[in-house]
Amino acid sequence: MGRLPDMALTSSPEHPQPLARVVGAVADWVGRLGEIWVEAQVIEIKRRAAPTQFLTLRDRFADVSCSVTTTAFVLDTAGPLPEGSQVAVRLKPRVWEPNASLSFECLELRVAGVGRVAGRTGRAAPQTPGRGPCSIPTANARYRCCPAASA
Repeated sequence: MGRLPDMALTSSPEHPQPLARVVGAVADWVGRLGEIWVEAQVIEIKRRAAPTQFLTLRDRFADVSCSVTTTAFVLDTAGPLPEGSQVAVRLKPRVWEPNASLSFECLELRVAGVGRVAGRTGRAAPQTPGRGPCSIPTANARYRCCPAASA
C-alpha cells in the first residue's frame, strides 16, 4: 500500500481549525484506505432489531480488538456464528464523524476451518480418532452392516 499524502490543513494558535473540519479530513483520509481481508476471533455479537449489527473482533495472536458494524444480511449469509468463532472478514475502516470514533464495517464474513463445517451441520466435528463416520475398523473388528459370511 502506498503512502497517503499528509492532510492539507494548516493551523496555528492564532488560526486554529474547527474540530468538525479536522474530523472530516481524518474521515476522508481513512475512507481512502480501502478494504482488506483479515482473520480474527468473534468475541461478542450484538444482534438487534435494526439495520446495523455490532461485533467485537479480537486478533488471534496479539492483544488487539476492534468494534465492527455490519448488516443482518451479512451475518445471516455467514450461517451460524457462535461467539469464539474464527472468521475471515472483509473490512472497510470508517470514522463516525459525530464523535470521531474509528470502527470497521464488515462487508463480508466467512467462518473459518472446522467451525464452518460444524456450524453448518449443527454439531461438533468428531474429536476422537476412529470414532467418526469414515473411521477404518481394526483388523479383528467385524463390520456391523455386513451379514456374517457363511463358511
